[in-house]
Parts: sequence; structure tokens; C-alpha cells
Amino acid sequence: MSGICGMFGFEDKNLLKKMGNVISHRGPGYLGTYVDKNVCIGHRFLRIKEEQAQPMHNENSSAWLVCDGSVYNYLELKNELDIKHRFYTNNDTEVILHLYEEDNNSFVNKLRGDFAFALWDGEKKKLILARDRLGVKPLYYANIDGKILFGSEIKSILQFETLERKVDRKALDSLLTFRFISGPRTMFVGIKKIMPGNMMTFEKKKAYTKKYWEINMEPGKEKEKYYVSGVRSLFEESIRLRLTDGNIGVYLSGGVDSTAIMAFLNSLIEKPIKTFSAGFGDEKYDELKYARIVAEHFGTSHHEIIIQPNAINFLPVTIWYFDEPMADPTAIPVYMLSEHAKKEHVNIVFVGEGADEVFGGYEQDKIIMLTDRCRRIIPDSFLKKMSILIKITPKNVLNKFFKYTSDLGEEGIRRSIKYISLLEDRGRSYLSIVSIFDNEERKELYTKDGLEENYVPQDKLLNNSFFKTNTSLLNQLLLMDMKVSLPDNLLMKNGRMMMANGIDTRFPFLDHELVSFSSKIPPSLKIRGTTSKYILKKAFFPMFPKEIRKRKGKGRFFVPIHTWLNKELRNSCIQSLSEKEMKAYFNPDYLHKMMKNYDSSRLYYVRQLWVLLTFRIWHKMFIESDKVHQPQPSVNFFL
Repeated sequence: MSGICGMFGFEDKNLLKKMGNVISHRGPGYLGTYVDKNVCIGHRFLRIKEEQAQPMHNENSSAWLVCDGSVYNYLELKNELDIKHRFYTNNDTEVILHLYEEDNNSFVNKLRGDFAFALWDGEKKKLILARDRLGVKPLYYANIDGKILFGSEIKSILQFETLERKVDRKALDSLLTFRFISGPRTMFVGIKKIMPGNMMTFEKKKAYTKKYWEINMEPGKEKEKYYVSGVRSLFEESIRLRLTDGNIGVYLSGGVDSTAIMAFLNSLIEKPIKTFSAGFGDEKYDELKYARIVAEHFGTSHHEIIIQPNAINFLPVTIWYFDEPMADPTAIPVYMLSEHAKKEHVNIVFVGEGADEVFGGYEQDKIIMLTDRCRRIIPDSFLKKMSILIKITPKNVLNKFFKYTSDLGEEGIRRSIKYISLLEDRGRSYLSIVSIFDNEERKELYTKDGLEENYVPQDKLLNNSFFKTNTSLLNQLLLMDMKVSLPDNLLMKNGRMMMANGIDTRFPFLDHELVSFSSKIPPSLKIRGTTSKYILKKAFFPMFPKEIRKRKGKGRFFVPIHTWLNKELRNSCIQSLSEKEMKAYFNPDYLHKMMKNYDSSRLYYVRQLWVLLTFRIWHKMFIESDKVHQPQPSVNFFL
């Protein structure tokens, strides 16, 4: 575990120390620094052995590097470079320096790993910032009057006291739509994300951006057996590459992804592996039963935690680690599970994130594919009648098709009808399924003065970026998931919550060689009929216990926040959201509408309330406060 920070265009040793200390949770061992004229770079790291120390330098100390992450093919690269270069450490990231010396332009293409690094070329006086292909490791930067600041977390950049902390209204619109902020924006004006698969070069007061990798969704024409064999082989290789010294654990859900990880790790590690699962004490929302089956099958040392409604007290803590109002409620269980794993002395955890985005595992993908086929063969007049049928069907009947229908209530049904009516417009229909606040609701939520400044036609952005490509509809959906939701929601959530507890995360489904191979798999082998991740099941089911093979279907990890926010807490939240600081953004009338209709659509409105509450806490913590302090778990922070 580690983190990087620094500046270019000026030098300030005291500022560098502050930037490093505020992310000490990413590497509590020490802060290593290098300072040259008009450049400072810093590195937080857990280990304190001399041969692991960063910043690293090349043979003549003309180039210096700080890196957060790992290069998994470093032994192969080191063997190639050993002929011309002298290595002075055993650190896998030293190969980056020597690759750069060999080829300044395409050196990053040879790296296979999860990384974010800063490389200073003292001879050419240029700084290079780069981020891995899928966005596993975060990296931010700001250009303030020609002064460049960067860091693994935004809070490092915020140590520059002359930086004005101001809300980016377009980022706010992204938050209200998706519950996370789509890059390159952040919630702070002037602070940006280095995008996945991108490299930025700062030289002579100019900045250059280069995209060094792109996902190419062009299906091949090989037989099914070829793709099954390829997925299995590349996934096993990905697992092997990510094995390292340390105490390894696995987060189990009893689904295809984590079970596959467990199956391969079990064949590679002799001693029992520690596994962890979280539940809520209610079978409607729990996956514990299936996780236990997997744990027993592979003989793991299994641990469970039951998360109670008072876990909401951890919301301010998660926001502090995120730096932004990322409003995915599953962050709290991940934080608490990681806290427990650390107590069990685990420092590396394998997780299954990425498989749904790469291989087609989301429920909305199946729904969209099914309705798209229906739209081609069913007359529009019948589809309109189908909308009426949904409206009059009892909720207990609809629950058999989607078990949260009753909790979503009338507003959820309204969204379903809206989805069917918008099938011809893929951007709008997609948003009618996934958005927290749809286009009309966001217009209603914003103050009249702020509407023009806030509102972004998210559906048009999606249509222009994804739905106008020539690839199949499913691949359009998967590409959108991989480039939008994956880096800015799932990877951020897992990476930050685990790093907060001193745990490094391994994402074997996101090895870029495996992702590149998957992009060539025909869509019909990803979702087949009502079977999601078909190719993964064909590749891995022989290794699974029969109960998991026969499992009908696994939904997303669901957090019952509608049972966490009781009436008293909801009223307090609405009162907090009605304060003058929030009136600059939101129309109180919409808040009152939420409360008035809450009981008829609990899960629908609690998702909206959770996003607004997250923004309120973040605003109080990062905008209204002069100094940002790490909070303790407490409900009092937002009451």
C-alpha cells in the first residue's frame, strides 16, 4: 500500500510534507521525498526496507519515480533490461524508470499492472503522470496559475492553502444522476482526475495528454470452446501474477466471481485462506448462506460480520476517505469488512469487481437486451398497453420479477413505464433505469437560479459517447460500464475503503490482457437469453460446489438503507438539507415532496435522500470548514 504526491513549477518542502502526511493511511511507514529546482515528489509507503524505498532513481540520478501500485510482469521486463541497466532495488516499479530510458514515448504500454506514477526527468525538465488502463489506482492533479499539484487523493492537493474550494456544478449533476462523479471532473473546481489509460506530460508550462490504451470491442468469430479456454487460462495467469508476500484474504459473496477467485487461489496456496462476508441479519438482503457454502467447500477460515442500522454512523468516515460525495451505500459494509479483515492480520484482499462490467453481469443489461429484442418484433401499440399492464399489476405479483418492487413503490413503477416509453432513445431509456434523479427530477430539484449552471443533459452525453458506436448494444453497455461506473464508483469504493484500513486490493478480473481478450468474445457468449456471464459460468462451473452452480441468480450486493433511516433521522436530514448552505443548490419544495410521498416509495426516495445527505456531509466537511479533519463514526455529524 502506498500513495504519491508532489508539485511542479515551484518547490515547497513544507507543503510536500503536509501533502504526504494527510495521506499517511496509504503508507504509515514513512514519507520519502525528492526535491529539485521547481519540482518536489513524495511517496508514502508501509515497508521501511532500504531496497523498497521511494522515490527511486536511475543510474545517473537524472530521472526519479514515485509509484502507487504494482507492475506484475516486472520479472520479465527486468530480464530484458538487465543487459543494459543496473538495478539497485528489488522493487517491481524500478523497471518503469529503465523502460522510460529505453523509449520515452511508449514505455508505459509494456507495463502489466495496477499503477499510478509520477516520473521526473531532470535532464528534460518534464514531469509525467500516468494511470493504469482500467483505473484501479487513483491520481488527481490541479493547475493553479501554472503551478501543478498532484496526489493519490484530493486531500493532498487541498493542502495548498491558496486553492479556492468551490463546488463544480457539472460534477454535482453527475453525482445526482449516477451517485458518483464521472471523470475527469471532481467535485472541486480546478481539480481533475488523470483518466484511466492516460499519460500527462508537463513541460515548459505546457501540458500534453496522451491516451496510451483503449478498449476495442470487436467480437471475434471463434468457437465457444476457444473463448472458454482463453478466459480460464488468462484468469489463472492473472491470479498467479497478483500473488505476493503477505497475508491473503478473499471477500466472498457466493457468486460466480468471488467463487472463481477462491477456486484458483485454493489450488495455489497450501494453508487455509481467510475469507470474509457481510450480512444484515435478514435473508432478504443477505448472501451469507451461499458464501458459507463456498467457504466450507474450499476449507477456508471464514469470518462473517452482521451490519446493524447504526452503521450509518460510518458515513462521514467514508466520505473523508473518498474526498468526494461518492454516494454508494455499499461503501460502509466494505469499510467495516476491511476493518475486520485487518484485525485478522490480512493485508491483501482479492475481490471480484470488474467481472460484471467485462462479461455482462448486471440485471439492467439483461433487461435492456430483452426489451430491445421485443421492440424489434412487437408493435409500439402493444408496448404502450404493456405500460398500462405494469401500472395495474399488484406489487406482490411484480415482486416475483423484481423483489424490490414493493419497496420502490409507485415511483419505481413510474420509472419502469417511462423506460418502456423511451426505448427508441437509448440514452434516456438507460438513465430511466439507472439514474437516482432523472432529467425532470433534477430540473425540479435545482433552484431556479442554479438550473442553467447545474443541469447537464446526461442522456445526450451517453448517446454521443457510447450509443452511437457501431458495436452491438450489449458491448455499448459494457463499454460504458467499464469506462464510467467501474473507475469512478466500484474501484474507488473498494480501493479507498480497503486502503483506509491498510489493505491492498487485487482485482484479477481487470488484468488488461483478460479484458482485451474479453472484448473479442461475441455478445451472445456473455448474456445468453436470461443467463448473465454465460462464458464465465462455462469456464468456471466445473470447479464450483453444486449449490453454487444451481443458484438461480445473484443480484447486486444490496444495502437496506431504507431500514437504516428511521423517521426521526429522515426528518433531521431534511432539516439539514434545508439550511441556507444547501439552498444555494436545492429547491426545498422538492425535499418536502420527498417526505410527503416517502411512505409510498420508500426505497426510491431513500436512494435520493442518501445522495443528498452524502453531499451535505461532504459540503460541511470540505467546503464550509477551514480545516478538514478526519471524523469519528457519529450520527451527530449530520444532525
